[in-house]
Amino acid sequence: MPRVGPCSECGAEGSSRRRCTQETLCQRCRTIPDKRIMTSAHVRRVTGLPESEFLHLRCGRVVNPVSRFFPRVSVYFWKDVAMLCEARGLEIPD
Repeated sequence: MPRVGPCSECGAEGSSRRRCTQETLCQRCRTIPDKRIMTSAHVRRVTGLPESEFLHLRCGRVVNPVSRFFPRVSVYFWKDVAMLCEARGLEIPD
């Protein structure tokens, strides 16, 4: 991914744009809970819930890693999934 400019969180140079959320972030800021994202498959795996239970939390969609011709994959912010898990008494994903 081409480098765009300064990070929108910390101002570090050489950051890249995250297409699904339209944010410019450095590698370090992509791991903080407010900006970290999870795919729908990962959320299903860690929560055991069907996608219809957390679809309202979706923050964007990304190209399918298997093939760009397959349907796009939904992504979710980690903090939103953690709050859903806490509200339902489930273990918070790592």
